[in-house]
Amino acid sequence: MANSLLWKDLSADQIEEYFSLQLKDECLEFLSFHFNLKTDERSLVIRDMYYYALEFAKKNDFHEEQTSVLFSILKETHQNVISAPDINFPRDFGHFKRLLLHHSVNRPPYSEKIFTQKEMLMITDYITDTYFRHYLLYKYTFTKKMRLEFMIENFMPEPVVDEVPPIDGAIKPSQSDSPVTEQSPTATTAVEQQEILESVTTAIVTEEPKEIDVETMIEPQLTLQPQKSAKHEAALAELKNFITTVLSGKLEEIKASITQRITEKDEKVTVPGHEAKTSHDQKPKVEEEKKKAPVKGKK
Repeated sequence: MANSLLWKDLSADQIEEYFSLQLKDECLEFLSFHFNLKTDERSLVIRDMYYYALEFAKKNDFHEEQTSVLFSILKETHQNVISAPDINFPRDFGHFKRLLLHHSVNRPPYSEKIFTQKEMLMITDYITDTYFRHYLLYKYTFTKKMRLEFMIENFMPEPVVDEVPPIDGAIKPSQSDSPVTEQSPTATTAVEQQEILESVTTAIVTEEPKEIDVETMIEPQLTLQPQKSAKHEAALAELKNFITTVLSGKLEEIKASITQRITEKDEKVTVPGHEAKTSHDQKPKVEEEKKKAPVKGKK
């Protein structure tokens, strides 16, 4: 088979020699010698893993071929797990199942049947309970630590600032030129300020107080009041004329409607009284005619 693990790590003579050992220390020394394992912690973990796998094969009476393939499957699975820095349990467990399946089905040249179905289930349970149950511990112990260094580089070129050409006819400053300080027209010396202050104070002290003319202060206010009253009276007159023009028509309409209703009521009252008067006047005349008329039967 192309990808067969048979006799890859342990030969038949080595397996026979291992099975002949009786003590645990002898078995551990055998593994350390043949696989060049040192006394550091990682080497001790790998040695214990190999030891218990071979003890599992010895306990279940695996022959040399089955023991060699079991040992190589476990070793190949461990190398695949620690080769990648990321944690991917389905990928690593799938790799183990493919290796076991390639040695459990007789389909040359792709696979070779070394384990029976019962033995395949036993190996799956053993590897799952011993190795993949502690998958993260093996991953943490044997996987190299990855450090990511992040660096940002600016690839943009720095902007080039062109020098501004001089303006034609501009005056270039020279070292011989000295700065000219112009004095403002309002600037005065300390002596002049003192003289101005003294003249102002003497003028304020010597000046006599003037009498305040109350009439001159009130006169502008009095002149404004008649203007305000005239405007007010004009506004009132205009408002009064507006009200009278609006209400005069309404009053005439109301007066006409009232007089019309009064006349209608008077007509209704006077007509029944006139009829009663005429009937009362005609009644005596009828009685007089009856008296004057001769009675039939008396002559």
